[in-house]
Amino acid sequence: MRLSLAAFGVGCLFVVVAAADDRVKVPPAADIEASAKLVRSLFKDDYAKPGPKAKAALAEKLFKQADETRDDNAALFVLLRETAELAAAGGEADLAVRALDGLRAKFAGLAADQFEPLLKAVAAKAAAPEASLALTNYLLRVVDEAVAADDLDGAARVLKLADGTAARSKSLRTAAVVAARVKEVEGFKADAPAVAAAVATLAKKPDDPDANAAVGRYLCFQKGEWDKGLLHLAKGSDAPLRDAAKKETAGPATAADILAVADAWFLTAPAAGPTRRPLLARAQTYYAKASPDLSGLNRTKADKRLEELEKLIDGKSQYDDLWAAVRAAVRAKSQESLAPLGGFFTTKEYADQPADAAVLIGFNYTTRQHNNSHLVMGFLQPIYLTPKGEKLGAAYGKLAVGVKAQTVKAKPGYAVGSLMIKGGGLLEGFLITFMKIDGKGLKPADNYDSPWMGREEAGHRHAVVGDGRPVIGIHGKRNNEADAGICNIGLVVVGTKPTPAPKKN
Repeated sequence: MRLSLAAFGVGCLFVVVAAADDRVKVPPAADIEASAKLVRSLFKDDYAKPGPKAKAALAEKLFKQADETRDDNAALFVLLRETAELAAAGGEADLAVRALDGLRAKFAGLAADQFEPLLKAVAAKAAAPEASLALTNYLLRVVDEAVAADDLDGAARVLKLADGTAARSKSLRTAAVVAARVKEVEGFKADAPAVAAAVATLAKKPDDPDANAAVGRYLCFQKGEWDKGLLHLAKGSDAPLRDAAKKETAGPATAADILAVADAWFLTAPAAGPTRRPLLARAQTYYAKASPDLSGLNRTKADKRLEELEKLIDGKSQYDDLWAAVRAAVRAKSQESLAPLGGFFTTKEYADQPADAAVLIGFNYTTRQHNNSHLVMGFLQPIYLTPKGEKLGAAYGKLAVGVKAQTVKAKPGYAVGSLMIKGGGLLEGFLITFMKIDGKGLKPADNYDSPWMGREEAGHRHAVVGDGRPVIGIHGKRNNEADAGICNIGLVVVGTKPTPAPKKN
């Protein structure tokens, strides 16, 4: 079922990557088939090797080929598709997910009849519990994107795949999350006619309470567009939702006010139905914001609610120990802010840290010429990994018209461990050392470096910020130019400082 609400800027694509992008069209089927024959011929000896290890090794080899293929879109399509299937069969779910995301990032118009069979093939080949768990979490992310794009039928089909992978994951918690999501999608389907009618009503009667309530629920709970939806809920006929929306839109500033918003959403959530999970997730966000600054019974209540909500909202993941450690550190205010490094043309402080558990995994960035001389960072935006998937942080600087930001991001299973900084008057460049996620922290001995971003002076020894602890935020000062880009950057870290280990590449 697809509900088109053009008045609210709603798209109807099964796979949503970005509102505006530079992806290419999916190559013709004949070109894809020809490339598939070529790939299988060139790597026929590798394809002939039996067993999961051989499949995983071939997946790595093909993914490397995909990374180096820039002049043949049909070959790239095949290489990523084959990587996903082989990686799943070889128990390397992270690599399978990376290949699937690569397909969606490169090709526009990747329709359900092309992407769903691939999801099905990948899901069917994931037998190991750990791989099945990772793929279930990925499939749930695809479901969320389909729901937000109003493709409820597509979401239901992907949930059938997630039901199978969840069963093989041996995680009762994740299986319960999938079952709840099925009911949620069914509820959105049942509500679709009423939402369409409400949109039509608002076109004639913008203040109609019932129509505002219906559209507010749709925007907040299905689309996840809370900023827009809250304005409708605050004018709606549903009293509990209206009151909660008014509390939030009033702009709570103190911990007590933030806690009141969290309580309002928590108490509004029904025992079952499509609104339960999004309402509980909203409550979780505000309890996480309030908890560090609360005390006594209010602190105890917020922390207990957060523990309860973690089990109700999220399935199990391979990073549960890390999320628990990050949340505990934030609540105890035991995180440490490492001093920023970079330029000295500074005026205004900045800080970016997600309210819930998150670790830094990369950046979107651009560079620009400064005074017709050397390069400096022109635009910078952190990328975090959270229990609910990737999340973008605040953007700093100016993204020039027609300029596409570059992305440097950790491969699956790794996160930012430290930054090597080049600075002068402004932040001129930096290099990221990624480290493997290991239990409650990172494993410094297992690391690799990103390419250098921005300006680097050959042979110059640059300063380093970060010591191998998980990074949960950034801070520092912005420069005094009109675009207010980042001038220097420090890291907010949690956990016990590890013993330094030699770097390897």
